[in-house]
Amino acid sequence: MKFIDTFELEIVSYKKYKTLKEVVWDGEVVVPAGFEFDVTVPKGILFILGGLMFSKVIRAVAVHDYEYTVKKNPRKVADRQLREMMIADGL
Repeated sequence: MKFIDTFELEIVSYKKYKTLKEVVWDGEVVVPAGFEFDVTVPKGILFILGGLMFSKVIRAVAVHDYEYTVKKNPRKVADRQLREMMIADGL
């Protein structure tokens, strides 16, 4: 399983982003364009990840937030999917 295509987002405000195009995971649209989400990753993690890794993490975070807040999937399901996507992205 993998992400299809590139990830494009817009910064809405501090720690708030919006997807500019849909996020596609393994051929399925998992987040529509225009979805706004926040990034509440602890500062220590951001420091460890750095800018390059953050660009990979934020795509999985968008999916996690969409699955949890919009689709109302249990947090355990969304967390498992976040982990799978980060591993698939090489993190």
